[in-house]
Amino acid sequence: MDTPRDVDAYLNAIRRNVGQANLNKQASDTLFGLNITQRNASLPANTENHGYTFFTRPLMNMSYDNLAVDRVLSSLLASEEDSIQRTIRGYFDPRHVKSQYSNFTTKGVDNKLAFIPLLSNNLISLSGWPDFTLNTKTDSPGIYREAYSYVDDIPYNYETNDVVATFRNLTGDPISFMMLMWGWYIGLAYEGRIMPYPDLVMLNEIDYHTRIYRLVMDRTRTYVSRIAACGAAFPITAPIGNIFNFEGDGSQSPFGTVDDQISVNFRYMSFTYYDNILIHEFNTTVSNFNPDMRDTLRSGNMVKLKHFEKNYFQRYAYPHINEETLELEWWVDKDYYTFQIQGLTRDTVTGEPMP
Repeated sequence: MDTPRDVDAYLNAIRRNVGQANLNKQASDTLFGLNITQRNASLPANTENHGYTFFTRPLMNMSYDNLAVDRVLSSLLASEEDSIQRTIRGYFDPRHVKSQYSNFTTKGVDNKLAFIPLLSNNLISLSGWPDFTLNTKTDSPGIYREAYSYVDDIPYNYETNDVVATFRNLTGDPISFMMLMWGWYIGLAYEGRIMPYPDLVMLNEIDYHTRIYRLVMDRTRTYVSRIAACGAAFPITAPIGNIFNFEGDGSQSPFGTVDDQISVNFRYMSFTYYDNILIHEFNTTVSNFNPDMRDTLRSGNMVKLKHFEKNYFQRYAYPHINEETLELEWWVDKDYYTFQIQGLTRDTVTGEPMP
């Protein structure tokens, strides 16, 4: 009776006879030597997943005195805890939400989360990132038109440019409203009518910046295969005008409609990719907002979700990139995890543990 090793040897011999590599050497053979027969390699095509996009929260001064300066910006002073105005105010000012000197509360913001879920969850596309290019210089040609070119550039990209983010247009159009409030604050700050937090003024730090992280994943959405981020960014448009367009010639339905998608331009400064420090910076950003996600506390205060648990804990998990394996881990507060798991094992009527 043939052993598995013999069967593998027979199969590999057949593959070699038709010009293919051994099953366990497909990748290494492609890297090592030339393909004489020019048969297509049996390696699978690249099937990465588009992955995740994260927008970090800015640190704008959303105090009452600042917002009351302007009639438009004062709309964020809504008192209902579950209103979109109060949620946006919480997104913009993490410091105000947790301040001991403020009674500001909102049900729409997890203040331990470093990112803006409204943007990440409804993003359709994000385009405009630059390709890696090198500028060249060519000497003046000689009498035989001979010329010589060489690279006259550096590999870094510290330029400013724009990316276009397209989002789903949700009921009530909260994203357009948020972008308008974001831009309105920026304009009033430039005018000098509102003031950032004093320590940011002292440090000469701009308070309305976000940072956009792009994580491209493997096809199982488990491991980070590529990571990139801009240095800092801020929105420069808010798609408000088209909302007030009107066509009364019967070409549209009897009900007023607007586009089901909206696009926002973000101006960014510098762009970094394939730099391992981005993994550290991403994890540091997460742990700055949620101290329990620090390396020294995470295993004691949080629970890493298994693959089959991710659906159940949607919107309550915090991301962490394993710096050794590049796995994108999702962690949940241990007390919340225990409470939810116990709930799954209890009778929904009596509340008693199920047998």
